Amino acid sequence: KSVPNVPSVENAATWMREVFKISGANSEFGPRLHAIFKEAGLPDPRMRVDGLLFGSNGAGPALLTETIRTMLSAIEQAGVATAREIDIDTLEHRMRAELESANASMSSPLLVSAWTRLPD
Repeated sequence: KSVPNVPSVENAATWMREVFKISGANSEFGPRLHAIFKEAGLPDPRMRVDGLLFGSNGAGPALLTETIRTMLSAIEQAGVATAREIDIDTLEHRMRAELESANASMSSPLLVSAWTRLPD
């Protein structure tokens, strides 16, 4: 996600989300961890949400580009986007230029963690 919206970042995030959705991946799994722990008979977990924010010079464009590179064949096979549309060899540069031009930032997906201790 980018704020304000930057087309190259938003497109890449959409490609990634669509492939996860088509594959059946559960994007609500993190927030469901509390219920999963309780259903397993465990004590209430402590939970945390983490994410990262990047500007045009941060690691975000490179990380998202490499994620898309690893998913490229799945993106094409699912009919989400073509290699030509994605133009992976220029994607990082386009993201950086658009982020800079819009004075925008981009965020990583939120990561949810949960942990608990069993009673003594």
